[in-house]
Amino acid sequence: MTGAQAVLALHLVGRTDAALYVGSWSNWVADPDRPVATDT
Repeated sequence: MTGAQAVLALHLVGRTDAALYVGSWSNWVADPDRPVATDT
């Protein structure tokens, strides 16, 4: 929910390039095609 509020706030101040990813973080990282950074 806070992500939606942040995107709304950005739009209100003129940042129309802001977008909200509809999946959760676990959905994002489960996709093997996405790049992953690791701290080694």
